[in-house]
Amino acid sequence: MRAFRIVQTRRVATCLDGEGARRAGGRWNSKGKPVTYTGTNIALCHLEILVHMPGTDLTLLPFSIMEVDVPDELVIPLDLSLLPEDWKSPENAECKRLGDAWLDAADSVGLLVPSAVVPMENNLLLNPGHPGFKAVNPLPPLPIHFDPRLFAGRK
Repeated sequence: MRAFRIVQTRRVATCLDGEGARRAGGRWNSKGKPVTYTGTNIALCHLEILVHMPGTDLTLLPFSIMEVDVPDELVIPLDLSLLPEDWKSPENAECKRLGDAWLDAADSVGLLVPSAVVPMENNLLLNPGHPGFKAVNPLPPLPIHFDPRLFAGRK
């Protein structure tokens, strides 16, 4: 399975270690639990950055995109029947519990979850602490830019 991660270029060397999510927590993990958030397509990654960095002129920052190959057999989908109705709300405790349980069980390297930004698309969570994580193959990062038209009239 292919996945992508857009990061500020200065962070590209450590962008798969899960440290940012460990320090801050995220939709699918509690603070203290390292996990790497990736998207299954480049456009979704752009949107995720836009919603998580509001008010920032992203055209002024250098970004890189990292493509990663994850063996399909190391990825499982989240059972969507477990999602609460309000799963897209910020700081949803049940989403954190589901993600934390997946991390603790270490049943797979990757967990396919819906994106709260575009629920018909998926993000892929990666567990950097899983023994199989070494099978994740990151490709060389490439520079990527945000089109200024995304920010026209948003000031």
